[in-house]
Amino acid sequence: KMAALTVGRRLLGVAQGLGRVSYSAAAAQEGLVKPPIPVFGIEGRYAHALYSAAFKKKKLEQVEQELNDFQKLLTTEEKLQEFLLNPTQRKDSKQALISDIMKKQNY
Repeated sequence: KMAALTVGRRLLGVAQGLGRVSYSAAAAQEGLVKPPIPVFGIEGRYAHALYSAAFKKKKLEQVEQELNDFQKLLTTEEKLQEFLLNPTQRKDSKQALISDIMKKQNY
């Protein structure tokens, strides 16, 4: 249960740092597993969806480790953080960079 709480908090922190995106609230509730802590807002929806998917596949610890690694990368690579937080950078450029990083890290 402690790992689940940690995953939920990590998901929320990472989601808050990556920006804002919207999607259907009704679609978000279909088939999701209830998280161990309540999460709210758009970030909470993403955290809830990721938690639910990881829980169903029994990969909470793996997802937690990957999120910890990504969060560490964001905090240690100042240029990456500046790029992702820069509002003048296009969203698709940010997504492409994150996808490339994930591929290189074998996620």
